[in-house]
Amino acid sequence: MRWRFGLLSCLSIILLSCASQTPDQPTPTAFGDLSAITAGTGYIQIFSGMPNPSWLLNANAVDAIQQVLQTATPATTRPEPPGLGYSGMYLELMSTGMPLRLTVFGEVIAVEQGASTHYLNDPNHVFERWLLEQARPQLQPAIYAMIKKNLP
Repeated sequence: MRWRFGLLSCLSIILLSCASQTPDQPTPTAFGDLSAITAGTGYIQIFSGMPNPSWLLNANAVDAIQQVLQTATPATTRPEPPGLGYSGMYLELMSTGMPLRLTVFGEVIAVEQGASTHYLNDPNHVFERWLLEQARPQLQPAIYAMIKKNLP
């Protein structure tokens, strides 16, 4: 009988704690409510004097980008891209609030919003490689191969 009371007490505590949590609330970040991001466009910075390749980010990509921004660890600095050739990717993310611009290069994600910039780590270029795969269907095969070759 005692164990039933103990079990009932534990279940009551668990249910009460779960009921008080609101999992649908956005996780706060230094750049605001990421759930407000509604759309975006990606660009590969590779050409000088010609338009850079671009692609539209679908809803699944926007969700994945939100997750990366929520979980990435802070970085202290960002490497300077070369003057010519591949110099990373950037994303323009539209939201109901202030838009975000992400620049991804050299294992760092620079998040610009208004006048502030935050740097996040992209270990082993995981996010940068993922973005390249998102863009691949809209890239010429030679451009895809050249960029993939430039990613260590």
